Amino acid sequence: MSNKDEEIKFRCTSFEKSIIKQKAFQTGKTVSEYCRIQSIRGKVVSKPKLTEEEKLFFRLLQTHNSNFTKIGNYIKNKAPELIPEIILHLENMKKLYTKFFPE
Repeated sequence: MSNKDEEIKFRCTSFEKSIIKQKAFQTGKTVSEYCRIQSIRGKVVSKPKLTEEEKLFFRLLQTHNSNFTKIGNYIKNKAPELIPEIILHLENMKKLYTKFFPE
């Protein structure tokens, strides 16, 4: 990331400032990061705060995804009629995984 040596200031009420701080906190960003992303992209996507149990679950989900990929590779020549079902399953698992662990 490049050095940020330029500064932009804007005025707001104390109520607006508290809302901005709260939204920045909810997204896991600093106020500067939040305002910068909000200004450039128009939205800031927050990462959900996960419990340790949820983190473990999604690590297991990643392992299962990897295992299904291996199974899919193994049966390509043995049972090709299963390939579309396996691909659909892997795509659904990847969507769920990336929702919680964006790249």
